[in-house]
Amino acid sequence: SDTDRAQIALFDRAAWRAHRDRAARVGAVDFLHVETADRLLDRLDFLGPMFPAVLDLGARDGALAARLAARPGTECVVGAE
Repeated sequence: SDTDRAQIALFDRAAWRAHRDRAARVGAVDFLHVETADRLLDRLDFLGPMFPAVLDLGARDGALAARLAARPGTECVVGAE
């Protein structure tokens, strides 16, 4: 029933949002985004210009989207938060 499903939650969404918002305020995750972007770009450089259209989902400040747009062969970058 709906009542049973409401009581069994895998994630506490309110707590998750509070943790995420707190981490964003103090900059606790910035280094992870920079490291992830660096690794992604390294791998893409290994593959070559294979992706003319790019979606940066979770674009935050647009830094990764800007770096992706500067890659040879990239024609369109869409950043979405």
